[in-house]
Amino acid sequence: YLGDGTCDDGERGPNFDCDLLSFDMGDCSEDVDVDAGDTDVDGDVDGDVDGDVDGDVDGDADTDADADADADGSADSDGSTDDTGSVTPPCTSYTMDTLEADAFLPSVVRLAVKLRCDGAPVTDKTEEDFSITEDGLEVSAFESDLSLVPTVAAFRLVNAMVLDMSGSIVDSGYLDDLQTAAQTFVDRLGEDQEVAIYLFDGREGIQTLIGFTSDHGALSTAIGSLDDYEVVDPSTNLNGAVIAGLSVLDGVAASGSGGTIEASMVIFTDGADMAGRVSNEAAELAVSISRHNVYAVGLGSALDEAHMTALGTDGYYVASDIESLEAAFDDVATLIRDEASSIYILAYCSPKRAGLHTLELRLTGTTASTTFDFNASGFVADCDPEDFVHSGTDDGGSSDDGDSDADADGGPADGPG
Repeated sequence: YLGDGTCDDGERGPNFDCDLLSFDMGDCSEDVDVDAGDTDVDGDVDGDVDGDVDGDVDGDADTDADADADADGSADSDGSTDDTGSVTPPCTSYTMDTLEADAFLPSVVRLAVKLRCDGAPVTDKTEEDFSITEDGLEVSAFESDLSLVPTVAAFRLVNAMVLDMSGSIVDSGYLDDLQTAAQTFVDRLGEDQEVAIYLFDGREGIQTLIGFTSDHGALSTAIGSLDDYEVVDPSTNLNGAVIAGLSVLDGVAASGSGGTIEASMVIFTDGADMAGRVSNEAAELAVSISRHNVYAVGLGSALDEAHMTALGTDGYYVASDIESLEAAFDDVATLIRDEASSIYILAYCSPKRAGLHTLELRLTGTTASTTFDFNASGFVADCDPEDFVHSGTDDGGSSDDGDSDADADGGPADGPG
């Protein structure tokens, strides 16, 4: 209250006619609102001026007393409404690893690479972010039709979920929560990835609940069928399940069905190996030499943390209680999905028509790059982006080294030189 019948309501400015406001003139000396005698002007029951009932005094839409809009209690500069309270550090070091390389008729050169930055998958690049040279000379992306090929066109993405169904899970009443977490995992991955679900307890082998499929309906039905699950052996053969799960993935990869395999295993348990059929050391050695991604999810406080960390070579996630189990499975699925999205398959029509040549693929603006030596003998015109999804074995390749690819190694039809 400014006196003489005028007020400053914090919005309209000073000297505003008090008669147009709804408040008791007698309270103006301390308060210009009607909300419990606090010292703001917004009409709620806190002491800020933002109009929300949050209890802070800084005028933003959270419940702390700092000057940002998140809930972490520190005045950070991230500008977001989450509670991280920190700015995500910028990427400093990109790496590019070749997963597959091929050259085939009519004149296609194709590379599959995985991009990381500071160890994390990079998922936001387009063909415009890459440049190509042949023998040191730039190849026009426009003239060569440089394109990104969908990952699923050349890679089969498979995931084995191996779940602990020992007595400690089933008899504890946690089965419903495990089913929910498994369903969340499937939903988060999306329908371009296949999932198989295996179960283990104290028995020697793992039990197949459902084989590899991208049919979410079938997966949901399989998960729902666990409602009637009965424990056969209440012990926990964790290490045996790890080796058996890796063996399943090895078999899928060896089949060669559906193109190159990008495979992951998620092993879940709420305790240590109790069966003693396979040693910790044997299981840890198996995951350390496996070419597949392995993620471990643990529940509760009865875990062998060091062993679980060793098993989860690509990530170990702990759910301290059953309420956080779903979030742990969601985190794993998100990382698997991001890993798949960090695979970039780039193909283009080479202008070369004969001889051995070296392709360099580079991520523009970084030092990340890779090279591939290919043989252009037999290359002809009439190359079209529709050719990019075919493999060298479809049309005999284009090398003269006696195999069915277009590299120059003379060995088996392996693709990358």
